[in-house]
Parts: sequence; C-alpha cells; structure tokens
Amino acid sequence: MQRSKSYVVAFAGARDAYQVPLALENDGRLAKLVTDLYVPPSLARLAKRVGHVGRLERATHRSAPGLPSFKVRQVLPLAREILVPPRGETDEAALARCISGQRLLSERAAATAKELSADLFLYAGYAEQAFSDPALARARKVLFMYHPHVRPSAAILKEDFKRFPEARSSEAHIDRDLRDEINDRELGRADLVVCASSFTARSVCDAGFAAASLKIIPYGIDLGDQASVSRRTNTRCRFLFVGSGVHRKGLHLLVDAWKKAELPDADLTLICRNIEPWIEARVRDARIELVRGVSGKELDRIYADSDVFVLPSLIEGFGYVYLEALSKGCFCIGTHNTGLPDLQLGESEGVALPAGDLEALVEALRSTHGRWKGGGLDAPVIAAAASRWPWERFRKGVADAAS
Repeated sequence: MQRSKSYVVAFAGARDAYQVPLALENDGRLAKLVTDLYVPPSLARLAKRVGHVGRLERATHRSAPGLPSFKVRQVLPLAREILVPPRGETDEAALARCISGQRLLSERAAATAKELSADLFLYAGYAEQAFSDPALARARKVLFMYHPHVRPSAAILKEDFKRFPEARSSEAHIDRDLRDEINDRELGRADLVVCASSFTARSVCDAGFAAASLKIIPYGIDLGDQASVSRRTNTRCRFLFVGSGVHRKGLHLLVDAWKKAELPDADLTLICRNIEPWIEARVRDARIELVRGVSGKELDRIYADSDVFVLPSLIEGFGYVYLEALSKGCFCIGTHNTGLPDLQLGESEGVALPAGDLEALVEALRSTHGRWKGGGLDAPVIAAAASRWPWERFRKGVADAAS
C-alpha cells in the first residue's frame, strides 16, 4: 500500500471536542472519523433550538460545526448503547463493554483505512487492531496519547500510598490497569506519538519508548467574550477546585494544605460530581464547601466569581480545566505532572509546583492569598494568557504532525 496523505481517526465520544478530526478536515486530509455516535451539525443545532427532544437531547454535544456527517462512520451497535444505555450494569460489565467497544472501533478503523487507502491517526486504546493489521503495514501510524502511560503513573500513585494509606482503595484498579499491555503494543507500532503535555510525553519515555518519535501539542480553548472579564471586587479571596474527587487529582493534598494554610478572609469551593469516600471524609472534617455538580452555565459563573483555581494533580494528561479557569481570569495553581507548565504562564498568571509536595502547596496558597490581598491578581491579564492558546493553534499542530 502506498502511503497516502489522508487519515482515518478513531475514538468514542466527543473526545477533545473533535479537534483532531477537525484539524485534518480543515487541512483537507480527513478520510473518515470512526466513532460510536455522531449527530449531524444541522440536526444538533435544530435540537438545541427546539429544546427537549428525548434521547437525542443527550447526544447533541456529539457534533461539531465544520465536521460534516459524511466524513463520519458510525458503528451502529455502539451508537445504540449511547442512546439506550444498559440498565443495572456492574462496573466489571461496563469495563468489558468499553474494551469491546474500543476493539470494534479499531477494527472498523482498519477496514476504513484499507477501503480508502488512508493512514491512521488513532487515539490510545483504539489502535491495537488497526496498527497490527498486516494489510496496513505500510500505512503511517500516529497515536494520540491523551493520558500518561500507566506504569510511571502507577508508581507515582503507589508512592503516595505511603503517606495516605486510605488511598489504597484504588490499588486494585491500578493493578488491573498495569496488567493491560494494549497501550504498549500500540506504542511499539506507532510511527509518531502525539501528546497534549510534556508530562505525558515524559511518561511515554519513562515507559521505554523513544523520545525521537514524540510531538507535544498543548490543547486550546474557545475563548468567548474576553472583554467581559473584569477585575474582581471580592471581599474574601475565593479559591476553587473543579474535577472528580479521585486519588490522582490530589484533592486530599489540597484539603490538608488548606487546613494548614489557615488563610483569613478566604474560602475554598470544591466542584465534584463524584468523590471517593475517604476524600469526602477529609472535606467534611475541614468544613470546606462541596458542590456535587453544576450546569455549564453555573460553572461559568462560579469561575467568573473566583479568584484562584487549584488543581494539584498527581497524574494528569493535561488538565483542560486550567484553560477554562484562565479564560475566566482565575490565577492557576497546579503541578508539574499536568499540562500547566506547557502553557508557559507568567508569575502573575499561575504557578506549577512539584506534584505531591504538601509544603509547596501550603506556601502557594498563602503567597497567592497575599497577592490577592495586595491587589496583585489582575483577572483581565490572566484571561489574556488563555488567549495565547486558541484551538486554532492546536489544530495547526495536529495538521503539521500529520504532514
């Protein structure tokens, strides 16, 4: 098979707001997106205008202006599972269904690439069957690693068990992931590996794969109305965490650091749809506000009312919430084990700390509070940092990688 200039992309869901296939489509090199469910943009717009439309309402985000439906190949059995989800499913059954769906998408991506004489630009977890197909031996194989490699990640999390034994509730899940060698086989067959952060790229190298075949392309954001971001007038410094309350997010460290920092005239709000019981117990003990879930519009308002965003993750493929918070004018505190360092922020916009360093986090909370007290948090300046990272920049990087 002669190498082509078009690519088949494969993943489930609305991964990364469809920016990878959009990048290739804009560059004239998208052969097909192979996915579970995709709603034509015109139908999605109509559904949003009409309002409640039953099952379709849940799927209107499975669409992207600029990505025509004729460039998308849906796998109908998987699409039906989205519209009519199984009931009473155990966690084990859900995992098995997910793995089966990934395998099916990879097989369909292989069939599509052979049919269209196309190359492969596949997300991790969706590449093994396509990359190993003998008929595609000469096709170019690009792998998008959207999450760090499991082996270095597991080592970081297990090291944290020594300080927080209660976190071992996640150990069985980690050990199960360590037994899965699919990603190693994908990486071993890839011609190029694309990562959204330097940390993810380092994890690939730490797992034994060549740095020469890596490209780092940080994510971007739709900026919206930057003119609406103004300086805050809060009489108390408002700190915010947004994310799932799982071990790797470092929320347990944030709670402990918050108690130790003892900040006057300051509040911390946690937006967590789900939270592990041992972390929730810590939150209750610290008397920190926990909000279980909010609408997109309400989250935008909370960002706009907050002064400082904190995400002290131990493991993070990127941390898209950093960009969301920055775009609303929130100073960002994060870690080196995320995509925050890749955003190249100035000292007035954010700070990245060593992951798991409780004392560094305490000092960052105190110093940022002091900066706020002295009038040193300028929301419009912080929001301008996000404007350096539009989705257009990410799409150009993807298009260049595909060259």
